[in-house]
Amino acid sequence: MRWLAALLTLLPATMSVAQVRSLEPIAPGLPFTGPDAPTPGGVISADGNVLVFHSSATNLVPEAKPSFASVYFQTLIDGKIHRVPTTTEFGEAVPIWVSFTGAKVAFSDLEFAYLYDRATNSVRNISYLPDGKLGTGTVAGMSGDGSKVLVQLRSRPEAASKFYLRDTSANQTSPVQLNSSGKGLSSFEAPILTQDGKYIFFRSFDPRLPKGATTFSIYRKSILTGDVDLVEGTGAELVQVDAVGRTGLIRTFELGKVRYSLYDFESKQKVLLRAGFYSPKLSSDGAYVVGTLGDTEPSSNGPIVAYRVRDGRWSTVRSASHRNHRVLSLSHDANRMVYLGLHSLSLLPDYPVPNASVCDLTGTEVPNIDSNLPGIANGRMGSAAVSADGARVAFVTNSSNLVADDISGSYQAFVRKVVENRTTLESVSADAKPVRGSVSKVAMSPNGRYLTYAVTRTPDSESFSVVVRDLNTSRNVGSKSFAGRVYDLKISNRAFVLVNGDFNFERSVKVLNPANGQVQDVNALIPNGSLMQDDDFPVWLSSNSDDCYIAIRDRVTGVHSLLRHSLSSGESQTIPLPTGTEVSFVSVDARIAWLSKNDSLEFRFDLVSLEASPSLRNFGDSFLVFSSNGRYAALGASVIDLEELRGWRVATEFATDLAVTDAGDLLTNVSGEVVGLGTFKFSQLLLARLGEPVPNPDTYVSAWNRLVQGSASLSVSGTSFQEPSSNLKFQYQIDGGSWSPAGPALGSLPLPYDGAILISVRAVDSAGNVDLTPATITVTNDTTAPQTTVITKTSKNAVKVSASASEGCAWHLIVRSPSGVKVFEEWTSDGSSSYEAVLSNLLPGTTYSYEIVALDQVRLETKKSGTFTTGS
Repeated sequence: MRWLAALLTLLPATMSVAQVRSLEPIAPGLPFTGPDAPTPGGVISADGNVLVFHSSATNLVPEAKPSFASVYFQTLIDGKIHRVPTTTEFGEAVPIWVSFTGAKVAFSDLEFAYLYDRATNSVRNISYLPDGKLGTGTVAGMSGDGSKVLVQLRSRPEAASKFYLRDTSANQTSPVQLNSSGKGLSSFEAPILTQDGKYIFFRSFDPRLPKGATTFSIYRKSILTGDVDLVEGTGAELVQVDAVGRTGLIRTFELGKVRYSLYDFESKQKVLLRAGFYSPKLSSDGAYVVGTLGDTEPSSNGPIVAYRVRDGRWSTVRSASHRNHRVLSLSHDANRMVYLGLHSLSLLPDYPVPNASVCDLTGTEVPNIDSNLPGIANGRMGSAAVSADGARVAFVTNSSNLVADDISGSYQAFVRKVVENRTTLESVSADAKPVRGSVSKVAMSPNGRYLTYAVTRTPDSESFSVVVRDLNTSRNVGSKSFAGRVYDLKISNRAFVLVNGDFNFERSVKVLNPANGQVQDVNALIPNGSLMQDDDFPVWLSSNSDDCYIAIRDRVTGVHSLLRHSLSSGESQTIPLPTGTEVSFVSVDARIAWLSKNDSLEFRFDLVSLEASPSLRNFGDSFLVFSSNGRYAALGASVIDLEELRGWRVATEFATDLAVTDAGDLLTNVSGEVVGLGTFKFSQLLLARLGEPVPNPDTYVSAWNRLVQGSASLSVSGTSFQEPSSNLKFQYQIDGGSWSPAGPALGSLPLPYDGAILISVRAVDSAGNVDLTPATITVTNDTTAPQTTVITKTSKNAVKVSASASEGCAWHLIVRSPSGVKVFEEWTSDGSSSYEAVLSNLLPGTTYSYEIVALDQVRLETKKSGTFTTGS
């Protein structure tokens, strides 16, 4: 997954991704009823077996996805859907190109062109200019084997774009916007690359090309020889060509109406297709044209019809009784096609939206997105908790597709029994109906028996109720109403509940005994002269007894202690802590406490022997989330075994701030997005089952600037579960070359040559273990000033100054009279490799001097000066 760094220039750093044995959705929902967002486009592979599409749906794959739209592919043989592994953001309409078997997919995001390879499940940026520099651009076509991709690139966002051919095997880019003599063409429209990769068809009015009968003509360029031939000169528009470039589908306008024709480029024979035939697609074998009959372009309400070329026979594929018919893509022989049709979202069943579907030439549907995976929760999620063994997970959500009960859009408490693969609604009243109001917080006892939740009966209410439920008997065993607002809950194995909230505008913690409904204020348990520790919720419950543990500090000295208080007997004991430390966590079995010093976790404190042992790892001031036994903690994107000092790394798109089981498994929170009538954010819960721990160090690298001159300014760091990070050394590699000797982190790395350069960095610990997946980042090095040429052409009282450069530049032109007076000055900043200025009203027969400066992206400049004389 390190390739993500090379793709995303906006990421501040790169890092490795975790070893996760499995990832289970906590709320898999009821049987799948369709995507929860529109899938308005789709491309089918030539062999008809792979469908590629773009969607914002969140319930297509069980694993986590970014909170924006993604590219997916579905193998129609088994119906399985997979997400193309990118974290880039896409626009509403993504141009997608698929190889013959669907093994490769070319697509674009908002900035770059990419190629996905199913064999390696990897994506690479192919937006490289012929000089090796990274440009920006989009995909415009691809050969059937995926070895050639037509891309439209520009050197800078404000520069003019041109078309190139990217050889994906040799990683080389060649210009194609040229005539037969290799001269650049100013007009090069709607190019089409044939599937055999031999020809590019395009439309142009450039005067350096052979002209047809009208201004615009269609041309064919040979990739092998570079020759350009005129193939159609009537001014028609080229829509498609077959795989070998023999037959084209062209569009003309007659009396304000759109008409389509088939055109044989060799024989110059034209077959005019029937009137009212719109949005057609030509199969790549040239045997069929399939489109929609209607009254307008693009038509959407008429029948889908097919034209068989060999005998001119028309047939109906789908009748006019269906709506939103528009053919999007055909297989090689047209036997399978993707069309646009109206469907209902699982979230909005009464609101039909356009979605891509697949059928054959007889109109028989090919199962695709409508029969995929089980659904994922379709609403927002909030508070969550997990039993110590990870067998039960409690969570709050307003999702409507988890159980058959109607929860009417309100937030309710659910429990997922992971082993039984069953979700149950637990916030129910005596009539077994969902509770009235909205559940905001939930907690579960470590043994998984007791659930507690807080419910607000009316919106903006200044009161709430806490309910305790026995999950083994499915009975509510206690409840209590409070005036104020709740912030968090904790519950012990004996069902004592800690309620953290505002009570009558005063922040405090209360203890509820559901057996008798009695409530104690924790502040009343603290000895005189002491205060509760400043943490948000510094109280813990023991599962082995009725004890609670409260972190306190002396009002005067600030010295921290731990107060053990028996909720049943009322007896208390103050446990002194080592000097300068405070409590970070107390395990549920009351065996250990983790202590911090100077905002860093440094001591493991035995609550029986009262002995502290220093931790071997300095975790800094990062926020830790502990498992109930105190052995595991979530830190950033890692789970750490605090006893054996080993760890697991989890992908960064998962937030690790919810819960960790006593086995180290992690309950993660994943952001998502659903698009329907509007857009709203929500979160999904996943249980990450961790595999073997990662013994090797991890590496992070970022560059201060991706466009550099001579050296790259880097920020390099690493982590290790074996020793302090300060002990790590680093090795560097440039473009796959040899690794440098291990040494300190470099702030600046010299670069050996110009162009796009891939920098790899890996951390090495004291034992010689190296990061197995080095961090990578791509920078573009430029140490050479632009090479420029300047040409002046004069007339009696004017001059035309033309300049070109070897790269995109900003231009500065000054023209002076014979006496040195400045008569013209212009700055440009569009980053173009060419510049032109026309000066008029000059004096005839006069010699003027000029100075022109080309300034490239890294501020290297080339200055040229000269003179010109106007005609007399």
